[in-house]
Amino acid sequence: MVPWFRKWAELEQVAVSIRSYQPLLVPGLLQTEAYAQAILDAEAPPRLVAVIDEVVLRRVVGDRAVMAGQVAHLAALAGREHVQVRVIPAESPWHTGLAGPFVLAGLPDGTELAYIDNQLRGQVVSDPVDVASLGRRWESVTGEALPRRQSIELIREVATTWS
Repeated sequence: MVPWFRKWAELEQVAVSIRSYQPLLVPGLLQTEAYAQAILDAEAPPRLVAVIDEVVLRRVVGDRAVMAGQVAHLAALAGREHVQVRVIPAESPWHTGLAGPFVLAGLPDGTELAYIDNQLRGQVVSDPVDVASLGRRWESVTGEALPRRQSIELIREVATTWS
């Protein structure tokens, strides 16, 4: 694990909620079985809400087999009680989330922190003004996303196109 990510990974371990918006890739907690299981199958797993753009489901990463496995995995996780995966349809116009990915985490003491990632490194954000700004962006991207059941239906539909 790269040093700049370590602090965020530790915060994820104790978070009681995680809200993630990713416009281009499947969120990290939903990518690999081993890492996701360590977080999501803990004794008291956090409630995870991930918002992704539909392009995430349709853009080839690796090959068709990789995508078939990834989208099927995403559909399976989206059906779990403590996980929501919501999809912003491809036909949606530009929205504030396209400025870049971010993650918000609520800690047991009520503190909220954020994590932003760019092409050089990731950064934990603790300034309340910045976290509040990202909270408003979160509300905006979730407003663009399909409801939970419709999102799961779309994920399953796209999964059939990869197999």
